[in-house]
Amino acid sequence: MKDFEKRASEGTHRIVFPVRKKQLGDADTCACVKYSLPMADPEATGNTAELLRTLYDMSKRKAILFGQQNAGHIGISIERFDGTDSDIKRICGLHPAVVGIDTLSFTGFEGTLNQAVEVTKQVTRDKAIVTLSMHAPNFAVCDEGFSGYTPNVTEPGIVTEILPGGKYHGKFLRYLDLIVEYARSIKDDQGEYIPVIFRPFHENNGSWFWWGSDHCTAYDYKELFRYTCLYLQKEKGIHHFLYAYSPNGPFEDEAEYLSRYPGDDFIDIIGFDMYHDRPSISDSWMDTLTLTCRQVAAIARDRHKVAAVTETGLRMIDTAADGKEYEGLSPAGNPRPDWFNECLAAITGDPLACEIAYFLVWANFSKDQFWTPYIIDETRGHEMINEFTAFLNDPRVVLAGENTDDCQLS
Repeated sequence: MKDFEKRASEGTHRIVFPVRKKQLGDADTCACVKYSLPMADPEATGNTAELLRTLYDMSKRKAILFGQQNAGHIGISIERFDGTDSDIKRICGLHPAVVGIDTLSFTGFEGTLNQAVEVTKQVTRDKAIVTLSMHAPNFAVCDEGFSGYTPNVTEPGIVTEILPGGKYHGKFLRYLDLIVEYARSIKDDQGEYIPVIFRPFHENNGSWFWWGSDHCTAYDYKELFRYTCLYLQKEKGIHHFLYAYSPNGPFEDEAEYLSRYPGDDFIDIIGFDMYHDRPSISDSWMDTLTLTCRQVAAIARDRHKVAAVTETGLRMIDTAADGKEYEGLSPAGNPRPDWFNECLAAITGDPLACEIAYFLVWANFSKDQFWTPYIIDETRGHEMINEFTAFLNDPRVVLAGENTDDCQLS
């Protein structure tokens, strides 16, 4: 590969790697893995069960489904915000295999509810999988429209107060009903409900959300998670969700990971969130990634679940060369330009860590807050564009619509 030709005035680099996706393999290259999996929702639709089987099949291959949050309607290089365009698609012609949406969109913070519905329908047409995270507001202080984003508003403690009998229980139900409205609106072109990976109350072992370990007991957290699942299933008849559990890594041991686990009857996907903060050229974060993937994959294997890296990214917090602070990649001077390929090797190169089914990075909100490289025009892109394009073209990386049958079995 040629050296980059730097455009110093714009802090960009010419694209020298071919901007094309690898050819899809033959569908009959290898047989599907046969198995039977328990599901968190015993009444799950056939399409939802099929999605879980697809994810489980990926966990048995030395490959990952690559995902990005908000890819279908938020980006830097995109011109359409309806699910037909994405920064990843601009590079290689395909969407990420997993596209994230957040309930923030339902209340106007990262889009609208109608937009979330249309994006879900469109990226599903392109064979992407949708995952729904839930950055819920603090119900003691938010308005009746749930507008705004209150990630660090942890007081007053509200977990017990939004459960049945609590003073904010009715408000919580109205919020859940927004999720119900979304769920009832997402049907494919055949009129079938689109299955979604629902990931509520993530990073529960941290202190930055009101459902974190500093703000509620493990018992109350589990009750909240279980109540939410049962309300959607039993009260509202939502049967096209898979349920993901995703505390923040790394973990000392299995006991720490499972300390707030709601139980096998409520979980389909055993995941974790973990960011690479303040990276240096020689730090050991990749070793930590491998170890954490091994821990989570082992738990998933034991409990007959699917393992995933549900949220990750490289964050140049107060370490950028220009002296600015970036919650994400830096526009220039990133010390780990091959970070994505390093992650790929750290996961697929280990016989247990390779059971991770998908790997999702956060959103490209702006040129000052983004988690993947992007193209600027036909010949120029972010300084990591060539390494990232090589990552997208790697046969171990699966994007939307690609066959997985030709990926090597682990």
